[in-house]
Amino acid sequence: MQNKKVNSLLLQVNLIFLYFQRHFQFDFNLSYQLFQINYTTDKNQQIDRQKD
Repeated sequence: MQNKKVNSLLLQVNLIFLYFQRHFQFDFNLSYQLFQINYTTDKNQQIDRQKD
């Protein structure tokens, strides 16, 4: 009986962990892409300034 409880608890923890992992992974990827976009536009602006 005790064993079944532990197993279901572990399963729940795993599901919660997966849920968070997925969401954080998504957030991380998104923010990383945004950072790259910002970085490249900054670089382009600097190059534009140097031309002037």
